Amino acid sequence: MASDEAWKREIQEIEKKIEDAKTTLENKKEEQTAVDEQHEKLQEAKEQRSKPPAPVLILHTMVDAHRKHIQVAEFEFDLLYKDALKIAKDAMFLTRSMSSDEED
Repeated sequence: MASDEAWKREIQEIEKKIEDAKTTLENKKEEQTAVDEQHEKLQEAKEQRSKPPAPVLILHTMVDAHRKHIQVAEFEFDLLYKDALKIAKDAMFLTRSMSSDEED
């Protein structure tokens, strides 16, 4: 009987240790969850700091659009300039040929 009582006490102690371990594990999981949440908040804060504020993004967009507009304008100017040179050459050729016709 004494050994049965000793076994019962030992089993109860083991069960208590198991319950304590479960409680400790649950607490550790809750702590880890809290740490993970804080880590996520920190990462979000870092990402927000790395992004420029909205007015700066708007300014960058405007500058990019202006650059594209200037490139298109330069291309159109080049075409107009080439057309103007061609017209001037044609006009000079016509003028020379007209003056040589008049001389004849």
